[in-house]
Amino acid sequence: MGLIIRETFRAIRRTLGTWAMNVLTLAVALSVSGLFGVLAWKAHSAMAVLRQNLAIEAFFDPALSSEYAQKVVESDVRSMADVRSVVFTSREQALVDYTKASGEDVQSVLGMNPLPASVTIRLVNPSAASAKALQEKLRKIEGVTEVRSDEALIATMEQRSRALDMLAMIAGALLFLSASFYTVLTARFILKTRTDTIHTLSMLGATRSMIFAPVILEAALGGVLGGLLAAGILVGLQHNAVSAFGEGLSMVESSRELGIQFVGLAAAGFVLAVGGTGVAMGFRKRAKL
Repeated sequence: MGLIIRETFRAIRRTLGTWAMNVLTLAVALSVSGLFGVLAWKAHSAMAVLRQNLAIEAFFDPALSSEYAQKVVESDVRSMADVRSVVFTSREQALVDYTKASGEDVQSVLGMNPLPASVTIRLVNPSAASAKALQEKLRKIEGVTEVRSDEALIATMEQRSRALDMLAMIAGALLFLSASFYTVLTARFILKTRTDTIHTLSMLGATRSMIFAPVILEAALGGVLGGLLAAGILVGLQHNAVSAFGEGLSMVESSRELGIQFVGLAAAGFVLAVGGTGVAMGFRKRAKL
């Protein structure tokens, strides 16, 4: 094992420029892929928050009493499927809330309470489709004159989230393919430059694992280093975004997310580098056959 490690670092020193370029190329590809991934994840997180806050409001005819409206809510609204919570607001409470918010006593001016009773509904699994379906049901209830929600905003956000997901998948796949292709080419070049060494070791009776273990270990070190460097670049990009645009665009929320980024990108770099080297070794073996 000690011999393999020494040979690995000796080989890295001999081809330091090529090895460093491979690490840097891999780091750039992984950091850009990671950036798209983080953006897609944050879009999903923002969508989750919007959905949880999605409220649908139904307003009754102002001519109806609060007692009648509440009975309708208890009999028709609470029994609806996928409803998480129902909050009823009477005409009297609506007038109190409006007076506190505006400072106007509309009842003294008009001589009557013009505000209707209302109900605020939140869904178990909120989405644009489920919000639209619930609104259609509410409009069919006798006495309901108006229904409001953020359905249009949720629908727009869902469309943009799906578009960002598709963009992240396409860009990530292309970058991974380009990084893999470059890794295979680099590994083939390294194996070609070591043809004489590999032939000498074979003549001396070295096993295939002993011959190629340093090459695989060299690729693994480069892949892990490239992944860690990519994570550092990604964190730098996020911090620069915060400095330029403010805390509202912060994409890193916790040390756990940072840990996931470093571990995930290091693992991705390892897989790409070792996989590319394995493919190159396979090409070499078939070429000999």
